[in-house]
Amino acid sequence: MTETPTTEVTGSPTWRVLTQGFHCILATLTVVMVVVVFLQVLNRYLLNNPLSWTEEVARIIFVWITFLGAFVAVTTNSHIRVVAFVRRFSVPTQEVLTAAITCLMIFYLYHLCVVGVSVVQETRNTFSPALDLPFAYVYAAIPICGALMLISLLRRLRGVAFARVALGAVGTAVVLLVAYGLLGRGASSTGTLVLFAVGCLAAFILFGMPIAFAIGSASLLFLILYQRVTLLIIRIA
Repeated sequence: MTETPTTEVTGSPTWRVLTQGFHCILATLTVVMVVVVFLQVLNRYLLNNPLSWTEEVARIIFVWITFLGAFVAVTTNSHIRVVAFVRRFSVPTQEVLTAAITCLMIFYLYHLCVVGVSVVQETRNTFSPALDLPFAYVYAAIPICGALMLISLLRRLRGVAFARVALGAVGTAVVLLVAYGLLGRGASSTGTLVLFAVGCLAAFILFGMPIAFAIGSASLLFLILYQRVTLLIIRIA
């Protein structure tokens, strides 16, 4: 069973206007990308005169569409998730589990923003071949949209009783600390950490975390515990 998404954005009027604005930006970028790709196909196959900039523009727009779409899906609760198991519990227990999962998602998005800022800094003096545009403008989608998703999740926690949010947050912190104590410091074998990451992925999905975030969170935990690969792995020479 999956949770039914909603097109309604809750929160203050300012937040609703902001999110609706991003909805419009996302729709506009989608239309622009379709037009750009159509121009490329038209010029390449019918006019035999391919444009040098269309493919690059389409790639850049696609990156922004991906991350803006992820933010919009967070605001409308549209990310695919499995909730059949969680709904077997009482409502207070569901809220605690949801708070714990949300805290894990915030933990992941925080690291995504930090790494995104590092990527932007690494690529600010590297330029695209066709448009001569700094790659930092492309990778800026990571920290910007990551921060927007993080803010959206924090706002979501405001609607849950503080005691349940605190219980979920403390439980999440304890689990992470225990996992780091047992498997961290680079001492565990790669196979053990892979099994741990796969187990985390299954548990995250089972307890209602959106599948996209479950994959990202499990991968992040693996990299943190592995300690032999830096979190910043995207570098443009």
